[in-house]
Amino acid sequence: MQTDWRTVLVLVAIAQSASACGAASPPAQPPVEVVKELWEAETKRQALATSRSAQLDLSVLAGQWVARDEAGWHLRYRFDPPNYTATGYPDWVESGRIEKLATSDQRLRLLFTGRVFDGKPDESIQQWVDLEADLGAFVLNGDRFVREPTTLTIAGAP
Repeated sequence: MQTDWRTVLVLVAIAQSASACGAASPPAQPPVEVVKELWEAETKRQALATSRSAQLDLSVLAGQWVARDEAGWHLRYRFDPPNYTATGYPDWVESGRIEKLATSDQRLRLLFTGRVFDGKPDESIQQWVDLEADLGAFVLNGDRFVREPTTLTIAGAP
C-alpha cells in the first residue's frame, strides 16, 4: 500500500501535538518540510525504477551481439524478437525463441524455448540478462556481449 505524503504530514502533526500535550515523548520528528521532501524524492525514485523496468522489453535486444576472448573463442547472438540465433567458435549453432518472463532494474529474465542446438532439439532454459545502463552491452552467463554495428544495404542503391 502506498501512502500519500499528506498522510505522513498528518501523522507527524499528530505526533507533535501529542508531544506538546505531555504524552509520552516520541523521538524527535523531523520538520514537515523535510518529511515532504524525503517522501517526494522516494516517490520519484520508485517511479523512475518502475518506468525503466517497464520499458525493458525484448526490443532492447534486437540486433547482433558478440562476446569474445583473446584465445579466439567467440559467441554471437542475433535477436529478432521473438526469435534468436547463436553461432560461435568453437562450433556453436543454436536457434529458438525468447520470451520475457520478468524485469528487475536493468535485468531481463528470459525464457529460451524451442531450442535447437547443433541440429537437435534441446531443453528450454531461463536466464537473466544484465543490461548496461547505455544498453550497449549485456552480461549473460558471465560473458559480456557488446552490440555489433549493423550495416544496412538498400536494394537498387548505387
